[in-house]
Amino acid sequence: METSEKIFVGLSLGFLVLAIIGKLIIFGEAINPGGLAYAILFLCLFVVGLEAKLPRIPPYLWLVISLITISILGKIWLTIWILLVIPIALYLNTKGLKVFKIVLVGISLLLPLIPAFSGIIPILNPNTRFDPLSILYVLSGYGIALLNSISPNVVITLYGTALGILSMYRSVIALSILPLIYRDKIPWKIIGIGIVGIAIISVARGIGVSEILYRPAFTYRVYERLYEIGVPFGKLFILKEAIPGYKVGQLFGSPNRYTYTIFGESVADFGIFGVLEGFLLGLSIREARKEKWVHTFGLTILSLGIEVGLDTFKLATLFLLPFIGGSKSENKGH
Repeated sequence: METSEKIFVGLSLGFLVLAIIGKLIIFGEAINPGGLAYAILFLCLFVVGLEAKLPRIPPYLWLVISLITISILGKIWLTIWILLVIPIALYLNTKGLKVFKIVLVGISLLLPLIPAFSGIIPILNPNTRFDPLSILYVLSGYGIALLNSISPNVVITLYGTALGILSMYRSVIALSILPLIYRDKIPWKIIGIGIVGIAIISVARGIGVSEILYRPAFTYRVYERLYEIGVPFGKLFILKEAIPGYKVGQLFGSPNRYTYTIFGESVADFGIFGVLEGFLLGLSIREARKEKWVHTFGLTILSLGIEVGLDTFKLATLFLLPFIGGSKSENKGH
Protein backbone atom coordinates (compact mmCIF):
# COMPACT_ATOMS: atom_id res chain seq x y z
CA MET A 1 0.00 0.00 0.00
CA GLU A 2 1.07 3.55 -0.63
CA THR A 3 1.31 5.99 2.28
CA SER A 4 -1.88 7.81 1.30
CA GLU A 5 -3.79 4.53 1.24
CA LYS A 6 -2.47 3.62 4.68
CA ILE A 7 -3.73 6.99 5.94
CA PHE A 8 -7.21 6.23 4.59
CA VAL A 9 -7.28 2.77 6.19
CA GLY A 10 -6.04 4.34 9.44
CA LEU A 11 -8.83 6.93 9.34
CA SER A 12 -11.39 4.17 8.77
CA LEU A 13 -10.12 2.10 11.68
CA GLY A 14 -9.90 5.19 13.87
CA PHE A 15 -13.53 5.98 13.11
CA LEU A 16 -14.54 2.43 14.04
CA VAL A 17 -12.67 2.62 17.35
CA LEU A 18 -14.26 5.97 18.27
CA ALA A 19 -17.69 4.70 17.21
CA ILE A 20 -17.44 1.57 19.33
CA ILE A 21 -16.16 3.43 22.39
CA GLY A 22 -18.87 6.09 22.00
CA LYS A 23 -21.63 3.53 21.58
CA LEU A 24 -20.54 1.70 24.71
CA ILE A 25 -19.94 4.79 26.87
CA ILE A 26 -22.38 7.44 25.61
CA PHE A 27 -25.29 5.27 24.50
CA GLY A 28 -24.60 2.36 26.85
CA GLU A 29 -25.41 -0.11 24.09
CA ALA A 30 -23.76 -3.38 23.10
CA ILE A 31 -22.03 -3.72 19.76
CA ASN A 32 -23.70 -5.88 17.13
CA PRO A 33 -21.00 -8.52 16.47
CA GLY A 34 -22.31 -9.21 12.96
CA GLY A 35 -22.21 -5.54 12.02
CA LEU A 36 -18.69 -5.13 13.38
CA ALA A 37 -17.50 -8.25 11.56
CA TYR A 38 -19.01 -6.94 8.32
CA ALA A 39 -17.27 -3.55 8.70
CA ILE A 40 -13.89 -5.14 9.38
CA LEU A 41 -14.29 -7.59 6.48
CA PHE A 42 -15.24 -4.72 4.17
CA LEU A 43 -12.01 -2.90 5.04
CA CYS A 44 -9.97 -6.10 4.74
CA LEU A 45 -11.33 -6.75 1.26
CA PHE A 46 -10.61 -3.14 0.34
CA VAL A 47 -6.97 -3.74 1.25
CA VAL A 48 -7.00 -7.04 -0.69
CA GLY A 49 -8.25 -5.08 -3.71
CA LEU A 50 -5.41 -2.60 -3.29
CA GLU A 51 -2.83 -5.35 -3.12
CA ALA A 52 -4.39 -7.79 -5.60
CA LYS A 53 -1.94 -9.20 -8.14
CA LEU A 54 -4.69 -9.47 -10.73
CA PRO A 55 -4.09 -8.22 -14.28
CA ARG A 56 -4.88 -4.57 -14.90
CA ILE A 57 -8.55 -4.00 -15.69
CA PRO A 58 -9.10 -2.32 -19.08
CA PRO A 59 -10.19 1.31 -18.56
CA TYR A 60 -13.35 0.90 -20.64
CA LEU A 61 -14.64 -1.74 -18.20
CA TRP A 62 -14.57 0.88 -15.43
CA LEU A 63 -16.60 3.12 -17.71
CA VAL A 64 -19.19 0.35 -18.08
CA ILE A 65 -19.29 -0.23 -14.31
CA SER A 66 -19.80 3.50 -13.75
CA LEU A 67 -22.69 3.58 -16.24
CA ILE A 68 -24.32 0.53 -14.68
CA THR A 69 -24.05 2.14 -11.24
CA ILE A 70 -25.58 5.48 -12.23
CA SER A 71 -28.35 3.73 -14.20
CA ILE A 72 -29.82 2.58 -10.88
CA LEU A 73 -31.08 6.14 -10.41
CA GLY A 74 -33.06 5.93 -13.66
CA LYS A 75 -32.97 7.15 -17.24
CA ILE A 76 -32.66 10.86 -16.46
CA TRP A 77 -29.43 10.51 -14.49
CA LEU A 78 -28.08 7.93 -16.93
CA THR A 79 -28.69 10.39 -19.77
CA ILE A 80 -26.97 13.20 -17.84
CA TRP A 81 -24.02 10.90 -17.16
CA ILE A 82 -23.73 9.96 -20.83
CA LEU A 83 -24.18 13.48 -22.22
CA LEU A 84 -22.22 15.45 -19.62
CA VAL A 85 -20.05 13.42 -17.27
CA ILE A 86 -18.66 10.89 -19.76
CA PRO A 87 -17.61 13.61 -22.26
CA ILE A 88 -15.79 15.40 -19.43
CA ALA A 89 -14.08 12.11 -18.52
CA LEU A 90 -13.08 11.58 -22.15
CA TYR A 91 -11.69 15.12 -22.31
CA LEU A 92 -9.67 14.63 -19.13
CA ASN A 93 -8.41 11.32 -20.49
CA THR A 94 -6.93 12.94 -23.59
CA LYS A 95 -6.44 16.67 -22.96
CA GLY A 96 -4.66 18.87 -20.44
CA LEU A 97 -6.15 20.17 -17.21
CA LYS A 98 -5.66 23.93 -17.65
CA VAL A 99 -9.09 24.77 -19.10
CA PHE A 100 -10.78 22.28 -16.79
CA LYS A 101 -9.26 23.93 -13.72
CA ILE A 102 -10.51 27.35 -14.81
CA VAL A 103 -14.04 25.98 -15.24
CA LEU A 104 -13.78 24.20 -11.90
CA VAL A 105 -12.78 27.41 -10.11
CA GLY A 106 -15.82 29.14 -11.60
CA ILE A 107 -18.17 26.36 -10.53
CA SER A 108 -16.72 26.26 -7.01
CA LEU A 109 -17.25 30.01 -6.67
CA LEU A 110 -20.71 30.17 -8.24
CA LEU A 111 -22.45 27.15 -6.66
CA PRO A 112 -22.49 28.59 -3.09
CA LEU A 113 -24.10 31.79 -4.41
CA ILE A 114 -27.33 29.91 -5.18
CA PRO A 115 -28.16 28.98 -1.55
CA ALA A 116 -26.63 32.23 -0.25
CA PHE A 117 -28.86 34.45 -2.41
CA SER A 118 -31.79 32.22 -1.44
CA GLY A 119 -31.25 33.16 2.20
CA ILE A 120 -29.65 29.84 3.11
CA ILE A 121 -26.65 30.96 5.15
CA PRO A 122 -26.25 28.43 8.00
CA ILE A 123 -23.73 30.47 10.00
CA LEU A 124 -26.46 33.13 10.39
CA ASN A 125 -29.39 30.73 10.58
CA PRO A 126 -28.29 27.19 11.55
CA ASN A 127 -31.67 25.66 10.67
CA THR A 128 -31.11 26.43 6.98
CA ARG A 129 -28.29 23.87 6.99
CA PHE A 130 -30.93 21.18 6.51
CA ASP A 131 -32.48 22.83 3.46
CA PRO A 132 -31.94 20.71 0.31
CA LEU A 133 -30.30 23.69 -1.44
CA SER A 134 -27.55 23.73 1.18
CA ILE A 135 -26.13 20.61 -0.48
CA LEU A 136 -24.68 23.00 -3.07
CA TYR A 137 -22.14 24.10 -0.47
CA VAL A 138 -20.96 20.50 -0.26
CA LEU A 139 -20.87 20.15 -4.06
CA SER A 140 -18.65 23.23 -4.14
CA GLY A 141 -16.49 21.46 -1.56
CA TYR A 142 -16.04 18.56 -3.98
CA GLY A 143 -14.95 21.05 -6.63
CA ILE A 144 -12.39 22.44 -4.19
CA ALA A 145 -11.24 18.88 -3.41
CA LEU A 146 -10.76 18.21 -7.12
CA LEU A 147 -8.81 21.44 -7.56
CA ASN A 148 -6.52 20.62 -4.66
CA SER A 149 -6.11 17.05 -5.94
CA ILE A 150 -4.88 18.42 -9.27
CA SER A 151 -2.81 21.35 -7.97
CA PRO A 152 -2.64 21.85 -4.18
CA ASN A 153 -3.22 25.53 -3.51
CA VAL A 154 -3.24 27.44 -0.21
CA VAL A 155 -5.68 30.10 -1.47
CA ILE A 156 -8.18 27.48 -2.62
CA THR A 157 -7.82 25.70 0.72
CA LEU A 158 -8.46 28.91 2.66
CA TYR A 159 -11.53 29.56 0.51
CA GLY A 160 -12.79 26.05 1.27
CA THR A 161 -12.24 26.58 4.98
CA ALA A 162 -14.15 29.88 4.89
CA LEU A 163 -16.94 28.22 2.90
CA GLY A 164 -17.09 25.42 5.47
CA ILE A 165 -17.53 27.97 8.26
CA LEU A 166 -20.18 29.90 6.30
CA SER A 167 -22.14 26.74 5.52
CA MET A 168 -21.38 25.07 8.89
CA TYR A 169 -20.34 21.93 7.02
CA ARG A 170 -17.19 20.47 8.51
CA SER A 171 -17.14 18.12 5.54
CA VAL A 172 -16.37 21.09 3.25
CA ILE A 173 -13.27 21.85 5.33
CA ALA A 174 -12.30 18.18 5.20
CA LEU A 175 -12.73 18.14 1.41
CA SER A 176 -10.45 21.18 1.18
CA ILE A 177 -7.64 19.75 3.33
CA LEU A 178 -7.66 15.99 2.66
CA PRO A 179 -6.17 16.25 -0.86
CA LEU A 180 -3.22 18.18 0.56
CA ILE A 181 -2.68 15.45 3.15
CA TYR A 182 -2.84 12.70 0.53
CA ARG A 183 -0.42 14.55 -1.73
CA ASP A 184 1.84 15.32 1.25
CA LYS A 185 1.72 19.01 0.49
CA ILE A 186 0.04 20.48 3.55
CA PRO A 187 1.63 23.33 5.54
CA TRP A 188 1.09 23.09 9.31
CA LYS A 189 -0.50 26.54 9.22
CA ILE A 190 -3.28 25.13 7.05
CA ILE A 191 -3.89 22.33 9.54
CA GLY A 192 -4.18 24.95 12.28
CA ILE A 193 -6.61 27.05 10.25
CA GLY A 194 -8.68 23.96 9.49
CA ILE A 195 -8.86 23.06 13.18
CA VAL A 196 -9.93 26.61 14.04
CA GLY A 197 -12.59 26.46 11.32
CA ILE A 198 -13.97 23.19 12.64
CA ALA A 199 -13.94 24.63 16.18
CA ILE A 200 -15.94 27.68 15.02
CA ILE A 201 -18.52 25.43 13.36
CA SER A 202 -18.73 23.25 16.47
CA VAL A 203 -19.28 26.25 18.76
CA ALA A 204 -21.91 27.69 16.40
CA ARG A 205 -23.74 24.37 16.41
CA GLY A 206 -23.47 24.01 20.18
CA ILE A 207 -21.19 21.00 19.97
CA GLY A 208 -18.73 20.10 22.74
CA VAL A 209 -15.71 17.84 23.06
CA SER A 210 -18.00 14.84 23.59
CA GLU A 211 -18.90 15.14 19.89
CA ILE A 212 -15.61 13.35 19.14
CA LEU A 213 -17.27 10.20 20.44
CA TYR A 214 -20.94 11.04 20.01
CA ARG A 215 -20.99 11.68 16.26
CA PRO A 216 -19.15 8.48 15.22
CA ALA A 217 -21.23 6.47 17.70
CA PHE A 218 -24.51 7.95 16.45
CA THR A 219 -23.60 7.32 12.82
CA TYR A 220 -22.48 3.79 13.65
CA ARG A 221 -25.87 3.14 15.26
CA VAL A 222 -27.45 4.21 11.97
CA TYR A 223 -25.17 1.76 10.17
CA GLU A 224 -26.23 -1.04 12.50
CA ARG A 225 -29.87 -0.30 11.62
CA LEU A 226 -28.99 -0.56 7.92
CA TYR A 227 -27.18 -3.81 8.70
CA GLU A 228 -30.38 -5.19 10.21
CA ILE A 229 -32.34 -4.09 7.13
CA GLY A 230 -29.86 -5.46 4.60
CA VAL A 231 -28.83 -8.84 5.98
CA PRO A 232 -28.88 -11.34 4.47
CA PHE A 233 -29.38 -10.32 0.82
CA GLY A 234 -30.02 -6.56 0.73
CA LYS A 235 -32.92 -4.43 -0.51
CA LEU A 236 -31.34 -1.75 -2.79
CA PHE A 237 -32.20 0.81 -0.12
CA ILE A 238 -29.55 3.49 -0.73
CA LEU A 239 -28.59 3.42 -4.41
CA LYS A 240 -32.10 4.17 -5.66
CA GLU A 241 -32.04 7.56 -3.89
CA ALA A 242 -30.32 10.67 -5.26
CA ILE A 243 -29.93 12.04 -1.70
CA PRO A 244 -30.31 8.90 0.45
CA GLY A 245 -29.63 10.65 3.76
CA TYR A 246 -33.27 11.75 3.93
CA LYS A 247 -34.56 8.20 3.48
CA VAL A 248 -32.15 6.97 6.14
CA GLY A 249 -33.34 9.73 8.48
CA GLN A 250 -36.94 8.58 8.01
CA LEU A 251 -36.01 5.26 9.60
CA PHE A 252 -35.59 7.22 12.82
CA GLY A 253 -38.57 9.52 12.32
CA SER A 254 -36.43 12.49 11.31
CA PRO A 255 -36.99 14.84 8.34
CA ASN A 256 -33.24 15.56 8.21
CA ARG A 257 -30.40 13.86 6.35
CA TYR A 258 -28.64 11.13 8.33
CA THR A 259 -25.11 9.86 7.72
CA TYR A 260 -24.58 6.09 7.73
CA THR A 261 -20.83 5.22 7.42
CA ILE A 262 -18.90 3.83 4.48
CA PHE A 263 -20.27 0.36 5.26
CA GLY A 264 -23.96 1.30 5.38
CA GLU A 265 -24.77 1.52 1.67
CA SER A 266 -23.24 -1.82 0.68
CA VAL A 267 -24.88 -3.85 3.44
CA ALA A 268 -28.28 -2.17 2.99
CA ASP A 269 -28.26 -2.66 -0.78
CA PHE A 270 -26.50 -6.01 -1.16
CA GLY A 271 -26.55 -7.67 2.24
CA ILE A 272 -23.65 -9.96 3.09
CA PHE A 273 -22.45 -9.80 -0.52
CA GLY A 274 -21.90 -6.07 -0.12
CA VAL A 275 -18.42 -6.70 1.30
CA LEU A 276 -17.37 -7.38 -2.29
CA GLU A 277 -17.95 -3.69 -2.94
CA GLY A 278 -14.99 -3.08 -0.64
CA PHE A 279 -12.85 -5.28 -2.89
CA LEU A 280 -14.06 -3.47 -6.02
CA LEU A 281 -13.32 -0.08 -4.46
CA GLY A 282 -9.84 -1.30 -3.56
CA LEU A 283 -9.30 -2.31 -7.19
CA SER A 284 -10.51 1.08 -8.42
CA ILE A 285 -8.08 2.93 -6.14
CA ARG A 286 -5.28 0.58 -7.24
CA GLU A 287 -6.02 1.38 -10.88
CA ALA A 288 -6.21 5.11 -10.10
CA ARG A 289 -2.58 5.09 -8.93
CA LYS A 290 -1.58 5.63 -12.55
CA GLU A 291 -2.53 9.30 -12.23
CA LYS A 292 -1.69 11.02 -8.95
CA TRP A 293 -4.52 13.58 -8.91
CA VAL A 294 -7.05 10.88 -9.82
CA HIS A 295 -5.77 8.68 -7.00
CA THR A 296 -5.86 11.59 -4.55
CA PHE A 297 -9.42 12.58 -5.46
CA GLY A 298 -10.60 8.98 -5.14
CA LEU A 299 -9.16 8.68 -1.64
CA THR A 300 -10.70 12.04 -0.71
CA ILE A 301 -14.17 10.88 -1.78
CA LEU A 302 -13.75 7.65 0.16
CA SER A 303 -12.46 9.48 3.24
CA LEU A 304 -15.50 11.71 3.41
CA GLY A 305 -17.60 8.58 2.97
CA ILE A 306 -16.15 7.00 6.12
CA GLU A 307 -18.68 8.89 8.20
CA VAL A 308 -21.09 10.33 5.64
CA GLY A 309 -21.55 7.13 3.65
CA LEU A 310 -21.43 6.24 -0.04
CA ASP A 311 -24.17 6.82 -2.60
CA THR A 312 -24.76 6.31 -6.31
CA PHE A 313 -22.94 9.47 -7.39
CA LYS A 314 -19.88 8.78 -5.26
CA LEU A 315 -19.65 5.18 -6.43
CA ALA A 316 -20.22 6.02 -10.10
CA THR A 317 -17.48 8.67 -9.82
CA LEU A 318 -15.07 6.33 -8.03
CA PHE A 319 -15.57 3.71 -10.75
CA LEU A 320 -15.05 6.35 -13.44
CA LEU A 321 -11.73 7.60 -12.06
CA PRO A 322 -9.62 4.63 -13.29
CA PHE A 323 -10.99 5.30 -16.78
CA ILE A 324 -9.95 8.96 -16.60
CA GLY A 325 -6.39 8.09 -15.66
CA GLY A 326 -6.32 4.91 -17.70
CA SER A 327 -4.12 6.08 -20.55
CA LYS A 328 -1.97 8.50 -18.62
CA SER A 329 1.05 8.11 -16.44
CA GLU A 330 2.27 10.41 -13.70
CA ASN A 331 4.92 9.96 -11.09
CA LYS A 332 3.53 7.88 -8.27
CA GLY A 333 5.32 9.18 -5.22
CA HIS A 334 2.89 9.98 -2.41
